[in-house]
Amino acid sequence: MKNMLFKFVILIFALSSISAKFQNYKTERTKIAEGVILEKKIATSTGKVISEEFKILLENNYWDAQFKDGKWSLSPMGQMAWDEYKSSGSAGSGGGGGCN
Repeated sequence: MKNMLFKFVILIFALSSISAKFQNYKTERTKIAEGVILEKKIATSTGKVISEEFKILLENNYWDAQFKDGKWSLSPMGQMAWDEYKSSGSAGSGGGGGCN
């Protein structure tokens, strides 16, 4: 009985430490230029910035962007997502696509 209780206590501690790794966050968007935003994910408990990404608006969806040669354009990751979106036939259907 003691052995089973000990295993149960260890299991509870293990599960609580695993669940503590998940973070709740809020998303803040700041307009940088026409059709370009800076998207920040901020931990709700600490206020610490988890990530910052520039996004550009194309066909009513935001895609990963970069500022290069004096203008905003799709980043390599954004370009891959955009190409996949266009080839999937989703373009023009009014939904889907975009990087989070």
